[in-house]
Amino acid sequence: MRYVITILFMLSIVVQLPAQHIGIPDSVVKSMHFLYPKAESVIWDYTEDEEYVATFMLQSVEMSARFDSEGSWLGSIVYLDQMDVPQAIHDTLQRLFPDFEMYDVMKIEAPSGETYYEAVLESVSTALLVRFDEHGTVLLEESIDLDVP
Repeated sequence: MRYVITILFMLSIVVQLPAQHIGIPDSVVKSMHFLYPKAESVIWDYTEDEEYVATFMLQSVEMSARFDSEGSWLGSIVYLDQMDVPQAIHDTLQRLFPDFEMYDVMKIEAPSGETYYEAVLESVSTALLVRFDEHGTVLLEESIDLDVP
């Protein structure tokens, strides 16, 4: 059984509100347009951590970008299809997690230039959130509960 998991970037809880109710600062909108001028279908959210999150399509790829109230970019997420996951990660999955299926894969880009990947892995009895670098090295492994209402 596969549950759709929305992994909240950097453990932020997103409160989805229509854009007109959020009052997005001009500096945030300008930063978003500067970084992603070809973004389409932008939907804005606001987090409990007082961050603005833009979810959008860019060249047929779904993405999210986070900004503070001053318009500083805090990071982005690229939602990946299985075929877009680096082969090194697939190899690690076959070697270390042979009984798991991979779902909800994301490439996470940080302002520091760091890039890593996160995926939900499910087996018959267990679910994990696993973070990888581009070489397939496991950086983090956490059990997660899929029975969240």
